[in-house]
Amino acid sequence: MKKVMDAIEKQKKDQDEANKMAQLDDLIHKLGNMAYKDIVDITSSGKAPLAIFLLCTCLIEQMATYRYGSNGNIKKFVKKYMPQYDGDVMHATRNRINHNYSLHEKYALAIGARNAHLVEDKNGAIIINMENFVEEIGAVFNQFAADLRQDKGIRNNALNTLKKYGILNQTTIEVIIPSLDGK
Repeated sequence: MKKVMDAIEKQKKDQDEANKMAQLDDLIHKLGNMAYKDIVDITSSGKAPLAIFLLCTCLIEQMATYRYGSNGNIKKFVKKYMPQYDGDVMHATRNRINHNYSLHEKYALAIGARNAHLVEDKNGAIIINMENFVEEIGAVFNQFAADLRQDKGIRNNALNTLKKYGILNQTTIEVIIPSLDGK
């Protein structure tokens, strides 16, 4: 009887683990195929560097929140995953761009200037070229996703955050538009 009970308990644990991994895979899929893919698509237009950077900082904050829990820590996230940037300045920049539509004076944005990426301009600001930055975010996302899958503590933070806030879903909707003549 003990063997049967142990087998049932193991089956429950295995099913619970499979459910958690399915939720995690769904989260990773949505962040990658909705948030990051949108950024890549917009970047390919070669326009709107401020909008691209805004979306990138939002994705960084989202990853930080899932990585560290519901009070995510952008500074800590940037230090771990993006050490070529200053976490304090990136956090301040994220706040400025989201709340005041401005940048921190340490950074200047460019698009179509790959060779200028992370080079200081004549005013002392570090140039962030969007194509390079978006590629860096892609590499960061891949490492973040691997960490979520490999570390149960990180995974639990992500699942607790997902449970608390949820995440966008894609759906198909049907809209019926009435004709002008009322028929």
